[in-house]
Amino acid sequence: MKYMGGKRNVKKRDAGDKIFGTMILLVFLVAILTWFLGSVLGF
Repeated sequence: MKYMGGKRNVKKRDAGDKIFGTMILLVFLVAILTWFLGSVLGF
C-alpha cells in the first residue's frame, strides 16, 4: 500500500489492517474446525 500523508489515510489503513487480521483469524478457525471434523469423522 502506498502511504499518502494525512491522518485520515492512516486511520483507514489501520481499519484495513484490523479487517485483514480478522479475516486471517476466521480462515484459521475454519481450517482448525475442518481439520477437527475431518479427524473425528474420518474424512
